[in-house]
Parts: sequence; structure tokens; C-alpha cells
Amino acid sequence: MDDVLRLDAVGQAQAVKDGRVSPREPAEAAIAAIEARDGELNAVIFRRFERALAEIDAIPRQAPFAGVPILLKDLGWRQAGEPYSAGSAVRDGLDGEDDYCVVRLRQAGFVLLGRTNTPEFGSTITTEPAAFGPTRNP
Repeated sequence: MDDVLRLDAVGQAQAVKDGRVSPREPAEAAIAAIEARDGELNAVIFRRFERALAEIDAIPRQAPFAGVPILLKDLGWRQAGEPYSAGSAVRDGLDGEDDYCVVRLRQAGFVLLGRTNTPEFGSTITTEPAAFGPTRNP
């Protein structure tokens, strides 16, 4: 499965379309990589792995990026029923509807795996929010 992670989004989408990999394989490979590496990085703060995997079967196979996994920055990009904090402990709760860009990502076939850490309200260039701790980029 590591081979699929070496491909960019276009390559992953083509591998799914060609039948070289199932629509689940790119997401499963990305989830395994996140679980293996994120303990020391602290990059993924909200994980929706089970929901993402459950949504794959509903993705239209003709979508241009069907089955391609993606993480959203926790700054904008709100998703219905998912937490959103903008890197702050002040912002708490679930959002009621998908932002336009999230709708378009879903329509394009992307598999939304979760959210990545962000500076509080995007106010600085380093990702070290008090709410989630620093991200240690390799």
C-alpha cells in the first residue's frame, strides 16, 4: 500500500479508475501512515477515519478524484457534524453544514480523513496552539 502513497492525487485517482487499486486502498494507506507517524508529529488533531471509510462506497466512480484521501486544515473548511476550532480552545462544538469548498471536494470524490493542526485563528506562521500543542514538522 505504500506505493499508492507515493502517487500524487492525480496518480491515485488514475490508479482507482484503472482498477489497479480499490477505492478504499488510498484511504487505508493514508490512515495507516497517519497512525504510524502522527504520534511524534501531532499534525492530525481530528480524525474521522471510520466515517471516511464508510463514505467511500457512496462516492461516484466517475468523480475526478474518486477515492483520493485528503486532510483539511482546521482553519475554515467547515464540515457538517464535525468539530472545528480554528486552533483555539475558545471555539468548541460541531458545525451544522458543509462549507462550499467542502461540498466541492466531496463532489470531486475526495475522502475527507480529518483535520490538521493550525496556529490559533491562523494568526502566526508557526503551528503551536495552546489548544492542541505544537506540530513538529519533519
